[in-house]
Amino acid sequence: MAAHLEMPNRLFAASIETPGDGQHGRNIVKWVKLKRYCEISGDTPDAVQKKVARGIWLDSHHIKTAGDGARWVNTEAVDNWVENGIAGDQADRANARKRRRAAGNC
Repeated sequence: MAAHLEMPNRLFAASIETPGDGQHGRNIVKWVKLKRYCEISGDTPDAVQKKVARGIWLDSHHIKTAGDGARWVNTEAVDNWVENGIAGDQADRANARKRRRAAGNC
């Protein structure tokens, strides 16, 4: 399996080749190890830790520690953070406010 980076509609999309899966041979990977995330994004592990420590990224949402101690980054949550500039539940609340305003139900 060859790992590579794809950026069709997402700002950050890590994928792996999976021939014959009916999706042009690729699956989007939701979680990647911290080391791989840093290789792809250019962030350092220290920068990621500072995002968590400052509350910019939420532990167990943007990043989590697996049972073996490995740190994993949620690429979907990072995409949402990049696109919206806000974390986790804040994005959900902001999107709900936008929908209510659009519907005239401030």
